[in-house]
Amino acid sequence: MRQPNPGAGLVYQLKITLAEVEPPIWRLIQVSGSVTLDRLHTVIQKAMGWRDAHLHEFEVRGRRYGVPEPDEPALPAMLLRRAFSGAL
Repeated sequence: MRQPNPGAGLVYQLKITLAEVEPPIWRLIQVSGSVTLDRLHTVIQKAMGWRDAHLHEFEVRGRRYGVPEPDEPALPAMLLRRAFSGAL
């Protein structure tokens, strides 16, 4: 039996900002609280107009998810930061 998802009824507003880019490039999106990291990746790709060709990573509670740049494993070419504005 499948466990209920506690975030299923929530909607989060996320501000996605590219690190180390001037002027700032960002998007504001809304996603379900039950969105998976894989699905969130797809939503971000579409929101930014990308085709999954940019290096990126997610950082959640100090844990990093993504593929680091080969020459600089500690600093990816583009670090996507998600900032939760809260549930709507």
